[in-house]
Amino acid sequence: MPYSVQRTLPIPVVPAVETPNVLPVRPANLEATLIALTEQAATRCRELEAFPDHFRLRGAEMKLFLHQYQIPACRRILEVGCGPGLKAALLAQLASVVVTTDLPEPIPEAGVQGLAVPRRLHRALDIKNSQFLACRGEALPFADASFDIVLEPGVRVQQ
Repeated sequence: MPYSVQRTLPIPVVPAVETPNVLPVRPANLEATLIALTEQAATRCRELEAFPDHFRLRGAEMKLFLHQYQIPACRRILEVGCGPGLKAALLAQLASVVVTTDLPEPIPEAGVQGLAVPRRLHRALDIKNSQFLACRGEALPFADASFDIVLEPGVRVQQ
């Protein structure tokens, strides 16, 4: 039986985020940094994983993605549909600010974890340059060209 997310969320007013004018420095050994963060997530936050080794799998995907596309250091990254938040935590190594969006509350039948899970993960990993916003991917409250990079991996859209 297909699921349907029919909750209507108000479109929030998003205040302008102060983003430093100085670009972050891309870590010299980004791969080692990603591996270390992934291992920290897998060992410290095992209860947040959707399935065993979920964080290790997603970490390996992000390592390949960043290697393939050579994502540069930038000011602002948006991840739409952040799930448990590991990708955003890893991308935070390349950005002044990472904004992650998802639905506010868990919807287990739709595979939605809500924003409490990524917030807990980012606190556990000491990620300080991330922001969380509850909104639907179809109604993002940002002006065009607000971000240097926008990722929308794995978001499911019901029509």
